[in-house]
This record gives sequence, structure tokens and C-alpha cells, in this order.
Amino acid sequence: MFKIFLSWSFIILSVFLMSCQAQKKFQIVQWSEGQSLKQTEALDHVQTKSVQNTKTEVGNFERNVQTFLGFEIENTFVKKSYKNMKLTELSGQILNLKYIDSKKLSDFDQKLTQDYLQVKFLQILPTIESKTKVKFLEAKPVLSVEKKNAIPYWRMDYIDQIGVPKAVYLDSKFIVAKTRRLGSQFDENQTSALLYPSGPKQSLLTDVLLSHLKPVPLANDLISVSSESPAKIESMTQALDFAVDDYRFDQVQVFYYLNRSLSWFATTFKIKNLQPLEAVVHIGYPEKTNSAFYYQGRIRVGAGDGITYDHIPKDPSIVIHESVHSVIEQVAGLPYEGAGGSLNEAFADFFTAVQLQNQNLGEVSFLKGSYKRSLDTVVLLSQANAGLYHDSLIVSGFLWQLQKEVDKNKVTQLAFLTLTKLNLVSDFKDFREKFKLAAVQSLTEDENKITLKLLEKRELL
Repeated sequence: MFKIFLSWSFIILSVFLMSCQAQKKFQIVQWSEGQSLKQTEALDHVQTKSVQNTKTEVGNFERNVQTFLGFEIENTFVKKSYKNMKLTELSGQILNLKYIDSKKLSDFDQKLTQDYLQVKFLQILPTIESKTKVKFLEAKPVLSVEKKNAIPYWRMDYIDQIGVPKAVYLDSKFIVAKTRRLGSQFDENQTSALLYPSGPKQSLLTDVLLSHLKPVPLANDLISVSSESPAKIESMTQALDFAVDDYRFDQVQVFYYLNRSLSWFATTFKIKNLQPLEAVVHIGYPEKTNSAFYYQGRIRVGAGDGITYDHIPKDPSIVIHESVHSVIEQVAGLPYEGAGGSLNEAFADFFTAVQLQNQNLGEVSFLKGSYKRSLDTVVLLSQANAGLYHDSLIVSGFLWQLQKEVDKNKVTQLAFLTLTKLNLVSDFKDFREKFKLAAVQSLTEDENKITLKLLEKRELL
């Protein structure tokens, strides 16, 4: 049955290729309301799989990934934006199917269960990790676009011992081909908790009331927090009142920060279906690691090695920053590498700073200075050096300065509207164009003049 289906797919593939003008591996599609739908014809024969659907006050957003015969094609996307149920924007990056090494697809048995694939993963694990205390996430067939073709693999996602999300790619015989790092979060129960509302540098220990908690610690409908340390919260029947150096204190603190962040996004931007977050603190216990990662709804935070970082779970800027990546993933799907990765970090830093009303990130935990980075730092576009965090300051610094010159609330809304217009292949040029478009929609004529001057000053115009 599979071979018959594959043969018909070759016929469809041949017809598609005859009509395809582009000779590049990827074809980019950009369309907005008012333009000819002819620009979207390249998507007519494309198979896709839904990745995420998000509803906000400014519109609804649907993200999809291109597929072929059950294989997800990496680095592809189709993003649709709707306003009042009407399609307003459509963008995509799709693979020219002639680059698929189709002969190898039938070597992959897609009926294999996750349990079977996890066993295969555990068998090869010692060859890729020196420490095998990891968490297996999922295995799926993917097409990875390489120099000449899109090659089929089993991609197995996992989180290593110190909390780093990774993927290992196996061929049809389960031989390791390559590895890579991934990424860079109502019950009326109420419980009293002792914590720092704004972190230990900006607030005192305070009793706060945590609401809508589930009976199983420590969770609500959107957030769950656990620890790799032996000291775990066992019951919700008593107040969460722990000493500051108790590992359980960190679990409560992280829960509070994450809940605060997601609540802020839901209220500020009217987001109705935020992605749930699963957080684990003290990653790598008993080792003290500098881990702080987000990937696919999961956050991993280490304690800090006491040399570069310390008390990471108590640092609101780090925990909230990772939660913002979850929202960015939902509404934009920005990448984690390259210029798009810098945009991802820029928006994560900016929305973190806005929530905390503090331009300095890492103040609590970074030991080698007063902070890790500051949005007051001026970085011009001409100074870009391909450093992920260095280049992020081009945009985050610009947005932070703009809210000093234009109404803060307007700039916050403008930043979010711009974010919703970005996608997997966005770069600084795309940011500039989408930001200018959003500014026209959001600001007065005088405010736009101020904005254009600052764009020019930061070499973003």
C-alpha cells in the first residue's frame, strides 16, 4: 500500500515540478490583504501539518510545517494571519520537492511506536552523551535539508543532564548521522507562599497568595514546576513557607515568576490560549549548572555554578526571559539562530524588561558584573557581528529607547504587533519593514516622526 501511494506521489511530484519556476531549494511566499492571490499559488499543492494556533486581540495566527508522505520538512513553515475570520496575511518557506531523496523514504517504517523508538534511542545514547541521565521527548520522521538533498531521518528530541534540549538524527538503520542543540511555558485552591515578588534585589521576602493551584504540587492549568533535587514539594495543604536556601523555595519562586509572566501576556495582549509551561529547576543535581533553556513548552533552570552565575531560580529576569520565548514561539515562530535568533532574543529581553520595569538582565544571578546585559546599551546595525546576544541589542535597545520617547504602553503594543508579523525567516530587514507597517497602524503622525528619527539613528531605517 505504501509503495502504491509513493508511486502516485511521484506523479503528483512530477506535475508540481514542471510548473515550478524556482530552482532554489526553498521558495518564499509573502502575501497580504489587497495583493493578488496569484502570489500564493506555490502553496496550492503543499502538504502541511498544524503546529500552533493562537488567538489574540490583534488577530488569530496559524503556524504550519510542510510535510511529505508523513515526514516533517525542517526549516519550512506556512503562517496565516486572520482578522475577524478573514485571511489578512500569509507567509511561508517551502521546499522544492525535487530536492527530496525519495528513494530512501520507504526504508522508514512509520508504524513504529514511540516506545520502540525510545529503546533505539537509549541504545545509541552512550555514543552521543557522556552522561546518560537524560529525558527522552519524542521521535519523528523528518526531512533535513542538507547540501544536495533533503535527507530522511528519525529525529529524536531529548533534554540532556544539564537541561540542554538536543536532537539526534538517525538513519533508517538507527545509525547516528548528526546531533544538534534545539531552541535556547480553574480550581479555586489558594495557598500562602513566602517569596520575592520582584527578586531579591528589588523586593523583600513577602507572603503572597497563590490561586487556582492544582492538588498535585506545584501546578495550575498553565504551569507546572518540579525539581531534580531530592527536596520536592510533597503537599499543598500547608503554606509554602521555606527557608531561602531550601531547594523547595526555588520551586515556589520559579512558579511565581512564570505565572506572573503568562498572566501579564494574557492581560496585556488578550491572548486566550497560552501554551502551558513545564519547568524543572536544579537541572543536573547534585551538580550546580548554569542551565537556563526553553524548548517546546519546557523550561530547564540550573542552580548556578557559583562562579559565573548563582541563584538562577531567584533571578526574575532569567526565568521570565525563558517564558517569553514560549509566547514568541506561539505568535511568530522565530528561529533560535542567525539574525532571526537575535530578533528572538531581542523580543524576549524587551518584554522581560517591560514586565520588570528594569533594563538590566541578570542582576540577581550574574557574578562577573552588575548585570549580564542592559537594554541601555546602544548597538547600531553596522556594528552587528553575528553574535546572537550582541546583535539582539540592536532591536531590544531600540525598543527600550523608543518607550522613553513615545508612550510606553503604545510601544509595548507596537512591539507585540510587530512580533506577530514576523516568522521563521525574518531578519533585521524584515523587522524594519514589519515594524514600520505596525507603527503606521499604532502611532500618531507625530509619534511616527519620532520613531523614524530613532530608526535612522540606530541605522535601522
